[in-house]
Order: sequence, then structure tokens, then C-alpha cells
Amino acid sequence: MLERLILLHAEGLLTDEELEAKKQELAARFATPITVNAEVPTDVTALKMIRLHALINLMKADGTVDTAESDFVNELIVVANLNDDQRRDLETRLTAKTLMAVDFAPLRGRPEEALSLIMDLVALAQKDNKLHPAEKIYIKKTAEQLGLPKEEIEELLAV
Repeated sequence: MLERLILLHAEGLLTDEELEAKKQELAARFATPITVNAEVPTDVTALKMIRLHALINLMKADGTVDTAESDFVNELIVVANLNDDQRRDLETRLTAKTLMAVDFAPLRGRPEEALSLIMDLVALAQKDNKLHPAEKIYIKKTAEQLGLPKEEIEELLAV
């Protein structure tokens, strides 16, 4: 979410004051106490893979893969700087007919990462200018697994 706000600011769509106000609003809204599990890996690449796995699942959730959705996910894969095994894993997921399991455990206790994932999921769901009920359900279930407040997720989906 913060990355999106910064992009809006960079494009001149948010003033400095608006950006700062939005940052503070987000911090206040999502400041639910969450304990960090010390056993959960903090590897940045692992977090990228979780994000990409979830995005791939969402892309397929409505039964149709739109070109805009596919381009969005493929662009994220390119900039993720992954090794060959990781890229093969993503290719397998992209070509699979069904959704594949995603372990969100490493994101629990990381509210900023979790919220950022949800924001990316919402952005992807809106790429084809339609928010399909199956996409909405996938986003809600993901947010639930991440321990994010339902009310805030509803607000994000209403935009």
C-alpha cells in the first residue's frame, strides 16, 4: 500500500501533505498488535515468492486469465530477480489448471507486508476492470489467513 501511495505521490497525484496524512492513517488503521513468530524465515526472496504465488492464484480465480492480469504478474516476475528454480516454480504455477496452495505463515506478524500483498491482489483483480466474486473471495480468505481486519479489507474492495 505504501509503495502505491509513493507512486501516486511521484506521479503528482498526491501532495506531500496528503502522502504524509495517508501514511499516518494507514499506520493507525492497521496497527493491530501482532506478535512476530521468530521461527518464520525473513528471506526477502521467500516473501516475493509468496506474493507471486498468491497473485498467480488470484489471476486464475475467476476462470479467465486476462492479458492485463498476465502482463502485471509477468512484470512482477521479471523484476523479482529470481533464480532458475524459482522461475520454473512460477511457470509451473502459471500453467497449472487449478489453484495451488500458498503458505502465508511467513507474512503473519508482518502487517505491512501482508497489507502490501492485499493491495497488490486488489490491484490485480481490478486490471480487467471487473472484480469477479471469486477474486473477491480469494482476497478476503487471504486477508483472513494473514490476520488483517475484515472491515478494512471490505473498504479496499469497495474502491
